[in-house]
Amino acid sequence: ERIGGASFEGPEPFEGQQKSWAEARAKAAISAANLSSEELLGLLRGSHFNTSSITADVGYYIGNTLAIPRLGVPALKLQDAGQGFRTTEPGTDSTTTAWPCMLALASTWDEDLVKLVARAIADEFKGKGANVLLGPSINVHRVAAGGRNFEYLSGEDPYLGSRLTRAYVEGAQGQGVMAVVKHFAFNEQETNRNSMDAEVGERAKWELYYPPFKAAVDAGVGSFMCSYNRVNGTFACGNPELLLQDLKKTLGFQGFVMSDWLAAHNASDLEHGLDQEQPGLLKVSKGPGSNETLDWTVLTDAALKSLGADTAKEAAVRILTAVYRLGLDQGPSCVPPRCQQELLSNQTEDTTLGRRHADIALSATSAAVTLLKNSKGLLPLTSSKIKTLAVLGWAAYDTSSQFLVGGGSGFVSPGNFVTPIQAIRERASRAGVTVLSPSSGNLSEALALADQADVVVVVAGATSAESIDRPSLSLADQADELIAAVAARKRTVVLMQTPGAVLTPWREEVAGIANLFLGGVATGPAWANLLFGDAPPRGRLPIMFPATDSDVIPVGQELTVTYSEGLLTSYRSPHFKAAFPFGHGLTFT
Repeated sequence: ERIGGASFEGPEPFEGQQKSWAEARAKAAISAANLSSEELLGLLRGSHFNTSSITADVGYYIGNTLAIPRLGVPALKLQDAGQGFRTTEPGTDSTTTAWPCMLALASTWDEDLVKLVARAIADEFKGKGANVLLGPSINVHRVAAGGRNFEYLSGEDPYLGSRLTRAYVEGAQGQGVMAVVKHFAFNEQETNRNSMDAEVGERAKWELYYPPFKAAVDAGVGSFMCSYNRVNGTFACGNPELLLQDLKKTLGFQGFVMSDWLAAHNASDLEHGLDQEQPGLLKVSKGPGSNETLDWTVLTDAALKSLGADTAKEAAVRILTAVYRLGLDQGPSCVPPRCQQELLSNQTEDTTLGRRHADIALSATSAAVTLLKNSKGLLPLTSSKIKTLAVLGWAAYDTSSQFLVGGGSGFVSPGNFVTPIQAIRERASRAGVTVLSPSSGNLSEALALADQADVVVVVAGATSAESIDRPSLSLADQADELIAAVAARKRTVVLMQTPGAVLTPWREEVAGIANLFLGGVATGPAWANLLFGDAPPRGRLPIMFPATDSDVIPVGQELTVTYSEGLLTSYRSPHFKAAFPFGHGLTFT
C-alpha cells in the first residue's frame, strides 16, 4: 500500500542476514559479558572528533567506536545524512550525491520513492566505508521558521511522517546500514536549543509528535538520537521519562540511544536511558595559549565504575543487539584510520537497483516539485504558446548552492551543478523558445526584459541552516519586490526553492507558482522538466503555506517554551489561514 506515486520494486539485499531482536540480544549478551573495561568504554563512547575543526579526524568519521576484533565486533562509523553522505575527509567535496532534502522527499508523498532514495543514500554510505547513517530526521514541525525544518521528513503531519519514516528506515537498513532517527524529542526550534525546556502535554506527545518515532520502532530502527533541549524540565539525553518510560517501555524500542554531539551532560545519563555518548572522548586545550591538550569526556573511566556493572552492561547489550540484528558484523569493513581509500572514493556514479544515482536524484527532485497555481493552463510552456521567455531572479543564476542544500551538519556539496538558468535555456532551445537573461540585478533592466518577453519566469529562494531559526518567512534578495513589479506588466511564473514555508504576498497577481524544498543537485533540470512538461508535477505540500506571518506559531524566545496550543498546529488550528493548504498540489490536465 502506498500514499501515491510510482513503484520501485526490488529485493532487500541484507534481509537474510538480519536476525530477530531476541536472537541478536542473546548474542549481544554473550559478547557484552566478555568485554574488558577498555573495550566497554570504546563501545559506550565515541572518539576521534576534532574539536578545533568541529569535524572528524583524518581517516575517521563524524562519529566512531572502537572495533573489538577478538569478539568480531566492528567499528561503528557514523556520518551525517541530511541530504546524503556529508563529506568531512579533506579533498572529498562533491564526491557524494546532494539529494533532495527530507522535506522535499515528504512532498512526494511516495513511500516507494523515499525507500529507493534511502537505499541509494545507504549505498553511498557503504561505498564510503560507513555503516551508521545519522538519519532520517523525523520531528513533526511546530514553528514555520524552524531552522532545520528542511531536514524533517514528517513535515507538519504525524501520519505522513509515520508512513515515510517506515519507508526510509526499511530502505536504508535493507542495504546493510544502520539508521538513526532523530532528534528525540521536541527539537522543533533552534533558538536556545541547548538550554530551552519544551513543556509538552501527554496528548500532544502521543498524538502529534511521537507517531513518526513509533513508526521507526515498528520498522526495526537500530538507534535513536536524543536531542539537546530539555523536555518538561530535564535534558532529553538524561530524561528517564522520555527514554526509559516512553521510548524503551511504552514504544518498545530494543535498540540503543546515542546522544547528539555534546548533548550528554552527566555519566548518570546512562542510568536514565542513554546508551552511548557522542562524540565521546575529546582532546581539548589545557587553556588559552597552551599547546597541550587533555582528554575530556562525560563518560570517564571513574564515572563508568561509579555507575555499576549492570547499567554499563545493559547499554553495551543494546548497542551490540542493534549491530547483530542488522548483520553489521558480517562481511569486510574498513577500520579507521585505515578508511581513507573508502573516504576518498567518488560515489556520484554509483547505481542502486540498476539505476544511476543521478537519475534517481532527478526523478525524486522532479516528483517533489509542487505546482501551487497555474492560471489558464499557462504551464507547460510550448513554442505554440510563447516565443520568448525572460528568466529573472538571483536563484536562477546563483552558483553557491545556498538555495539547493541546507546548512549545518546536513550540508552536502552538489559540486558543479547545473543552475536553473542553464537547464531552462538548454530545454527552451530544444523547444524553439528564446530565453532572455539580465546582465545585472537591476530592477529597471528586469522590467525592460519583461516587456520584451511573452512570459516571465522568476526563480526565487530562501535559505536555512542548523543552529539558527529563520528570521523571516520572506523570500531572499528582495524577490517579492521583483515578482510584484514584473507581474504587473507580464504573465509571470514563480519558481521557489525554499527550506520550509514562505510568504507569497503576490500570489493573486502571478499566473503560476511552483515550490521545491531544497532540491539538491538536480534542481535545475527538475525546473526545466516542469516548465516544458517533461515531468508533470505530482508533489503535494507536506506543510501549510501561511497567508501571513500571523498565521503561524512563532519561535519561542524564552528558555521555557510551552506547547500551549496542544494539537492545534498548522492546518489543525482554526485560527490560522492558509495561502496554500497542507496537501495542496496541482498537475497538468
